[in-house]
Amino acid sequence: MEKRIALIGAGAVGSHLAVAFKEAGLPIMQIISRSAKEGQLLAEELDASFSTRPEDLMNGVTHILLTLPDNAIIEVIDRLPIQKSVIIHTSGSFPMIDLKRYGPDFGVLYPLQSITKSFKPVWKDVPFFLEASNRVVESDLLELLGKLGASSILLDSEKRKKLHLAAVFASNFTNHIQGIAQKMIKEIGLSEELIKPLVAETIRKSYNLGASEAQTGPAHRGDVDTIKKHLDLLSCCEMDRDIYRIMSNSIMKENKSK
Repeated sequence: MEKRIALIGAGAVGSHLAVAFKEAGLPIMQIISRSAKEGQLLAEELDASFSTRPEDLMNGVTHILLTLPDNAIIEVIDRLPIQKSVIIHTSGSFPMIDLKRYGPDFGVLYPLQSITKSFKPVWKDVPFFLEASNRVVESDLLELLGKLGASSILLDSEKRKKLHLAAVFASNFTNHIQGIAQKMIKEIGLSEELIKPLVAETIRKSYNLGASEAQTGPAHRGDVDTIKKHLDLLSCCEMDRDIYRIMSNSIMKENKSK
């Protein structure tokens, strides 16, 4: 059966997935987005129809792909006209079973990647974590991912929540701390490029040796004098100071438990 996809949500994940599906020969029939400007632009790029209202879902759509914030999913589902479509979300923490309110065929395609609108993902390098309401939907979702050349791993909602939490630590928090470091380097008149080799080596060792074995620095050594000097330097920024203290205490506590 020919797949006819409606995308709801024109943010970073939805926009990149829609373009990738179109390039793979899967037609995107409709874009629905509360952001009229972004949604209309994406619809024009994909030669798809556009609406800001879930109630305007086209007849004959085979797949409804929800790329929405978790707190918007239920509201949008309840506004959709009921038809025989597979409904899918891409969230890391939203339970799959809550899609059941729309119909019997539903699933999850969660990409384990940090996705930004201005930076095109390489989908063949992105693992997708898949969950489905039945074997038919599972096979269907595997076929969709096959079109992208992406890998897939079956994972239930409870484990996916824990995976999403791990991803926040590994990606979102790491990126935030990089931002703090880049700001400090610029404040002393140096280029942030100078820290790139350090970051690259840290990641390389973390995955070759394991993060615990690769850990270095004053907290790892128990160098209390250096930690105090750093905290004094951060006296002007209470939040950065709190982050430094909490991270250092966590590293020292882990060392004591070895």
